[in-house]
This record gives sequence, C-alpha cells and structure tokens, in this order.
Amino acid sequence: QYTHQQFEGKYGAFLSSDFDPAQYAQRIAADSGSGSGSDGITQLMGTLASRADSLESLLKHTILGSHAALLQQVVGVRAVDAALGRIEDQVRAIKASMHGLRTRVRVPYEQALRCTAQAANLQAATACVRALARLAQLVRRLRAQLPDDPARADFALAALTLADIERLTGGGDALRGVRLADRALADDVAPRRARTLAEAERLVGGGMRRARASDVAAGLQILANLGALPGAVAAAVRRCAVEWAGHVDGALRPHAHAAGAAWAQLEALADDLARRGAELRVLERVLARRRDSVLPRFDVAVGANIAANSTATVHVTADSDVVALLGDRALAFWWGTAVAALAAELDAACAESSVIRQALINGYPRLVQLLVSKLEGILAPRLGGVVSVAAASHTSGDLRGACVAPQMPHVLYGDAGPAVLWGRLLAKYEAEYVLRAAARISDAVGRCFPPPPPPGLLDAQEAWASSASSSQRGLGGLGLGGLGGLGGGGGASAEPSSSPEPPSRRLVAGVVRSISTELEMAKSDTRLSAAVARAAAAAVASFIATCDAKLTAMLAAANLPSALRLAESSSSLALPSFCVGLINAAESLRCGVAALCES
Repeated sequence: QYTHQQFEGKYGAFLSSDFDPAQYAQRIAADSGSGSGSDGITQLMGTLASRADSLESLLKHTILGSHAALLQQVVGVRAVDAALGRIEDQVRAIKASMHGLRTRVRVPYEQALRCTAQAANLQAATACVRALARLAQLVRRLRAQLPDDPARADFALAALTLADIERLTGGGDALRGVRLADRALADDVAPRRARTLAEAERLVGGGMRRARASDVAAGLQILANLGALPGAVAAAVRRCAVEWAGHVDGALRPHAHAAGAAWAQLEALADDLARRGAELRVLERVLARRRDSVLPRFDVAVGANIAANSTATVHVTADSDVVALLGDRALAFWWGTAVAALAAELDAACAESSVIRQALINGYPRLVQLLVSKLEGILAPRLGGVVSVAAASHTSGDLRGACVAPQMPHVLYGDAGPAVLWGRLLAKYEAEYVLRAAARISDAVGRCFPPPPPPGLLDAQEAWASSASSSQRGLGGLGLGGLGGLGGGGGASAEPSSSPEPPSRRLVAGVVRSISTELEMAKSDTRLSAAVARAAAAAVASFIATCDAKLTAMLAAANLPSALRLAESSSSLALPSFCVGLINAAESLRCGVAALCES
C-alpha cells in the first residue's frame, strides 16, 4: 500500500507538466553509471518495467477502493439531472402561459391604439371640414357686408365677421395648409380687412380733424369690433407725438437773427400745438363714453419705444415724473411729450442764437400770454383738457395753485397740464425775466441814493454838494407825514454843506413808475405777477431800510432821539432838512405804492 507521500516521492517526476522522456532517460543512465553497454540498458528497462507494473497495480487498487464513492456520486448526479429536467418543464410551461397572457393583453391594446389614432384623425378631419364650412359661410357673409359698391358697405358688421374669421383661423392649425382656405384668406379676407382698417382710420382721423365725435365713434366702433382698439389708440397717440416732434424740430433755428420772424414762427407752433391737442381731446372724449373698452396705459416704457417703433429721426420720450403727474390718459401722455419736444427746440434755438434768447426772456409776458391763451382749450379742466389723476400738488395758500389769471380764468397752474408746461418750458424764462425786472426796480431805487463820488474828483464833489443844498431848500418846507408834531426849518439845519441829498419827488415817482410798469407788463400771468410783486416788495423794503439807516445815522450825529421817540414826543423839535427829506421820501413812496395797489 502506497501512501500519497510515497507515490509523490516515487512517481513525482512523471507527474510534472514539463516532463521530458529523453532527459529522464539520460538522468537514469547517469545515476546507474556502474553498468556499461547493453547490460546497463537492460537493467534500466527492467527498472522502468518494474515501476510501470507497480503503477498499474496502484491504479487498480485506487479505482477499486473508490468505486463505491463513485457510484454514489453518479446516483446523485442523476437525481440532480432529474430535478433540472422538472424545472425546465416548469419554465417552458411558464413561458407558454406568458405568451398566452401577452396575446390576450397586448393585442387588444395595440388594436385600441390603432382605433384611437383613427378616431383622432377622424375628429381632426371633422373639425377641419367644419372649420372650412364655417370659413366659407363667414367669407360669403363678408362678401355680402363689404361688396364692391362702397355705398352698400357695412364696416361695423364686417369688422365683427373679420374678428370671427381671425378667431377661427388663428386659434389653431385646423386650416393650415388647406389650399381652399388659403385662397379664401388671400383673395377675400385680407383685402377686406385692409379696407376696413383704412375706413376706421379715415373716420377716426377725419373726425379728429373736423371735431366730429360721430365719425370718431364710428371708427372706434369698427376698431373695437375688430379687437384692435387698444393698439390703434396707442398707435394714434404715438403717431401724433412723433409727428409733432418732427414738426417742431428745427422750426425756430432758421430764424436765429430775426426776432420778429421767430415770434411769428412760435405763434404758428402754438396754433399747431393747440390744433393737435384739440384733435386728441375729441378722441379722448369719445373714448371716455366707451365703458367696455380696455384702453392702453401710457407709461415710460411706451414713451421710450415711440422712437424705436417709428421711422422718425427725432426721439420722443416721457420722463417718469411727468408721467406720474399727468397719469395714463392719451391726451395727458401726448401733452407731456409735446411740451418736452417744444422745450428742447427752444433750448436749442437759444443756445444757437442770443437774439432769440433775449427776445424770449425780455418778451416772456408775451410768450406766456401766447402759449396759455392759445392752449386754454386743452389745459382748462372745464373744457375737458389735461387733468391730473393724482391729488393737487399745491396747497391752497400757494400763489401758484390758488391764483387765476384774469385773461385765462379756466387755467390753473396747480393742474397737471399747466404745471408741466411751466416746469418743463416756462420756468427758466420766467426766472430770467423776474431777475431782470427786479434789477430794473432796484436800479430805480439805487438812483434815489447815489453813492458819493470817489475822492479826488473835485468837480463831481462840488456838483454833488450844490445839488444837495438845492434839494434841501426844496424839501425844507415839507411836512413830516407820520411825525405830525415835527417841523424842519431851513436855518436850523446842522448838517454840513457836502451832505448827500435825500431822494427827490421825481426819483421816488420813478420807483413807483418802475414798479407800475413791471406789474403792468406781468399782469397777463398770475404767477409772473406774483413773482414781480415779490421783487417789488423786496425793492421797497430795501428803500425803507436805506432810509431808516440814513435817518438813524443823522439823528445820532445830531444827538437827537430816535424817530420813534420823536413821534411819541409832544414837543416840537427842529430836524435837519436831510432827515425831513428822508421821511417825506418814504411817505411819498408809501402813498404811491398804496395808490398803485388800489388801482
């Protein structure tokens, strides 16, 4: 009995994967090198044969010893094979069941899909046929409503039919690609739609120009039936704004050296502005009666898009503060853009020509009278003009909001339209004019108190002293006004002969005349009158302050009490003639201003 270790030790060389018989024979021959010749080979072959017999007997013994275990393994393999056969049969049965189930479910589903697709196609075909029949009916109706004879055309009903056709053809793709429908739309519908829109625009435009609300209402009714009313109104306002901006651009600059021609052109622009505003007012009045219309809202975005959506070379915009003040009405929005365009042209003309600038500043009362009087129809709320949607921006105590010009009793600066006109166009010219008017009044006041000549001019000083003495002799016998108990004697004067003369009656009358002239020129506008009146009040206050300062200085130099204490005193004192002249000048100015206010 060989053990495993013995077998490996004795026959291990034959079990190697790289066994080489030649090498093995050579190694055995080398190990038995004592023998030689045929005897050695015979001995070696005997050894190999003995080992082969031993190996055969070992194999037989091993097979016989493992036969029972091999039989058990074979039986187990047969049982597993039988089980696998049963499992394979069950799998085939399951596959057959699944095939039958797929046949019972999938085939009806595919049939249902095919039927559904057929039904959808049938429904689409039915809808197309119905839409085509409806289109043919509407086209026949449209032909009857808009025949070739214009006298028999009914554009309002035709607009309703066109709207129905638009809903029918624009709501889906039912008629897309149908040659009959495409031909009907191209040959019958499109020309009649263009004809209807042209008629609506003709009625609206002609009614606005002729101030016929019935024509405007008829045109707007056509646009409303077409469903294009908001877009058409917005387009009309944009067109008016762009046309006005293009008309006013460069209108004054050709008259840069002729003030008269510039005023004539400005008057023509005011007339044109009033005419365009009156046209939009007619449109807005008709729109106000339509309670079922959705009107467009005009805001900054619309104003910024005006230039982009038009072919005009000018740019028309609306500032956010103007839109916030005017609101979203058509006339109000156009008014904001129109005033902005006119203000831009005036600024450009003034920048290029000093003649136009001086004419506008010096003739500001004419400018405000020209604009406000001509634009009263679109500014006065009573006449349906530009009205603010917000609350009043001025309090009742404000002169600009509370006063009304006598020539324009229906135009209030507190309203939105005049406020935009003044803020965007008139404010800068009014400020310049008021400054010049205040300077003219101040010059008249300054002539009452001429400064002394500079030292070294002896002739001027002598003339000044002689005029002072003559003025003192003329004023020595005048009363004192409010100081009734005081008198001035010519011999009681203690002032030197070189004292400055007090304001004469002629100079004081010149101050009153200057104030009267400025107020007379500014009476056409309440705001301007108030500004000039404030400047005149400041000049009068300056006159009184100068008189008070000079009187106080003279009384202090003469060791006399103040004017108030003199008035309260019951004693009669002799005053210097210069003090008497100052008091009488102030009283003359008071009387002149009082008479001016009463007149």
